[in-house]
Amino acid sequence: MLKVGDRVCYEKCLGECMGYDFAVVKNVVKNVVLLSNGIELINEPLPKLFDPKHFEFMERGTTFHHWQRETPELLEKYKKSLCEKKALDWFNGKKFTKEEKIAIYEMFNREDSGYSIQFDENGAMYANLKNNQ
Repeated sequence: MLKVGDRVCYEKCLGECMGYDFAVVKNVVKNVVLLSNGIELINEPLPKLFDPKHFEFMERGTTFHHWQRETPELLEKYKKSLCEKKALDWFNGKKFTKEEKIAIYEMFNREDSGYSIQFDENGAMYANLKNNQ
Protein backbone atom coordinates (compact mmCIF):
# COMPACT_ATOMS: atom_id res chain seq x y z
CA MET A 1 0.00 0.00 0.00
CA LEU A 2 1.14 3.55 -0.77
CA LYS A 3 1.50 6.17 1.94
CA VAL A 4 2.06 9.93 2.03
CA GLY A 5 5.54 10.80 0.77
CA ASP A 6 6.01 7.72 -1.43
CA ARG A 7 7.46 8.47 -4.87
CA VAL A 8 5.81 6.81 -7.89
CA CYS A 9 6.45 6.66 -11.62
CA TYR A 10 4.43 6.04 -14.78
CA GLU A 11 6.31 4.57 -17.79
CA LYS A 12 4.94 5.20 -21.27
CA CYS A 13 6.11 4.40 -24.77
CA LEU A 14 6.94 7.45 -26.90
CA GLY A 15 7.79 5.89 -30.23
CA GLU A 16 11.49 5.03 -30.17
CA CYS A 17 11.93 6.07 -26.52
CA MET A 18 10.27 5.62 -23.16
CA GLY A 19 8.72 8.52 -21.29
CA TYR A 20 8.46 8.82 -17.53
CA ASP A 21 6.15 10.80 -15.27
CA PHE A 22 7.14 11.10 -11.61
CA ALA A 23 4.95 12.15 -8.70
CA VAL A 24 4.76 12.07 -4.90
CA VAL A 25 1.84 10.77 -2.84
CA LYS A 26 0.24 13.82 -1.22
CA ASN A 27 -2.85 12.34 0.42
CA VAL A 28 -4.41 8.94 1.14
CA VAL A 29 -8.15 8.56 1.67
CA LYS A 30 -9.46 5.02 2.16
CA ASN A 31 -8.27 3.18 -0.96
CA VAL A 32 -7.58 6.29 -3.12
CA VAL A 33 -4.22 8.05 -3.33
CA LEU A 34 -3.86 11.66 -4.55
CA LEU A 35 -0.55 12.41 -6.30
CA SER A 36 1.28 15.73 -6.47
CA ASN A 37 0.25 16.07 -10.15
CA GLY A 38 -3.46 15.72 -9.34
CA ILE A 39 -3.82 12.11 -10.53
CA GLU A 40 -5.64 9.64 -8.33
CA LEU A 41 -4.54 6.03 -7.91
CA ILE A 42 -6.39 3.08 -6.48
CA ASN A 43 -4.34 2.03 -3.45
CA GLU A 44 -4.54 -1.70 -4.16
CA PRO A 45 -1.21 -3.13 -5.39
CA LEU A 46 -1.47 -5.42 -8.43
CA PRO A 47 1.36 -7.70 -9.62
CA LYS A 48 3.00 -6.34 -12.78
CA LEU A 49 1.97 -8.34 -15.83
CA PHE A 50 5.49 -9.32 -17.00
CA ASP A 51 7.25 -8.91 -13.64
CA PRO A 52 4.99 -10.31 -10.89
CA LYS A 53 7.54 -9.70 -8.11
CA HIS A 54 6.89 -5.94 -8.52
CA PHE A 55 3.57 -4.20 -8.01
CA GLU A 56 1.64 -1.47 -9.81
CA PHE A 57 -1.18 0.84 -8.82
CA MET A 58 -3.95 1.53 -11.30
CA GLU A 59 -4.85 5.10 -12.17
CA ARG A 60 -8.41 5.85 -11.12
CA GLY A 61 -10.75 5.99 -14.12
CA THR A 62 -8.58 3.99 -16.52
CA THR A 63 -7.39 0.42 -16.75
CA PHE A 64 -4.36 1.22 -18.92
CA HIS A 65 -2.29 3.59 -16.75
CA HIS A 66 -0.39 1.74 -14.06
CA TRP A 67 2.01 3.52 -11.73
CA GLN A 68 4.77 1.89 -9.73
CA ARG A 69 6.97 2.82 -6.80
CA GLU A 70 10.14 4.66 -7.76
CA THR A 71 13.17 2.35 -7.52
CA PRO A 72 16.89 2.75 -8.26
CA GLU A 73 16.42 0.47 -11.30
CA LEU A 74 13.59 2.65 -12.60
CA LEU A 75 15.70 5.79 -12.14
CA GLU A 76 18.53 4.15 -14.13
CA LYS A 77 16.09 3.32 -16.95
CA TYR A 78 14.93 6.95 -16.87
CA LYS A 79 18.50 8.29 -17.12
CA LYS A 80 19.26 5.90 -19.98
CA SER A 81 16.09 7.00 -21.82
CA LEU A 82 17.19 10.65 -21.54
CA CYS A 83 20.53 9.78 -23.18
CA GLU A 84 18.77 7.76 -25.90
CA LYS A 85 16.35 10.61 -26.63
CA LYS A 86 19.20 13.12 -26.83
CA ALA A 87 21.12 10.86 -29.25
CA LEU A 88 18.07 10.18 -31.42
CA ASP A 89 17.18 13.89 -31.56
CA TRP A 90 20.74 14.68 -32.63
CA PHE A 91 20.76 11.99 -35.34
CA ASN A 92 17.29 12.95 -36.59
CA GLY A 93 18.29 16.60 -36.94
CA LYS A 94 21.66 15.98 -38.61
CA LYS A 95 22.43 15.66 -42.31
CA PHE A 96 25.52 13.49 -42.66
CA THR A 97 28.09 14.03 -45.36
CA LYS A 98 29.39 11.06 -47.31
CA GLU A 99 32.64 11.19 -45.32
CA GLU A 100 30.78 11.22 -41.98
CA LYS A 101 28.66 8.23 -43.03
CA ILE A 102 31.79 6.29 -44.02
CA ALA A 103 33.52 7.16 -40.71
CA ILE A 104 30.48 6.06 -38.70
CA TYR A 105 30.17 2.89 -40.76
CA GLU A 106 33.83 2.02 -40.16
CA MET A 107 33.59 2.79 -36.45
CA PHE A 108 30.55 0.57 -35.91
CA ASN A 109 31.82 -2.25 -38.07
CA ARG A 110 35.13 -2.62 -36.23
CA GLU A 111 35.56 -6.18 -35.01
CA ASP A 112 35.27 -5.19 -31.33
CA SER A 113 32.36 -2.73 -31.60
CA GLY A 114 29.51 -5.21 -31.09
CA TYR A 115 27.50 -3.29 -33.71
CA SER A 116 26.81 -3.52 -37.41
CA ILE A 117 25.65 -0.56 -39.52
CA GLN A 118 23.44 -0.81 -42.59
CA PHE A 119 21.99 1.86 -44.87
CA ASP A 120 18.59 1.81 -46.55
CA GLU A 121 17.88 3.01 -50.10
CA ASN A 122 17.42 6.59 -48.82
CA GLY A 123 20.78 6.63 -47.04
CA ALA A 124 19.28 6.31 -43.54
CA MET A 125 21.53 4.45 -41.10
CA TYR A 126 20.51 1.52 -38.90
CA ALA A 127 22.74 0.15 -36.12
CA ASN A 128 22.20 -3.47 -35.12
CA LEU A 129 23.80 -5.47 -32.33
CA LYS A 130 26.04 -8.28 -33.62
CA ASN A 131 25.32 -11.82 -32.43
CA ASN A 132 22.09 -10.69 -30.70
CA GLN A 133 24.08 -9.12 -27.84
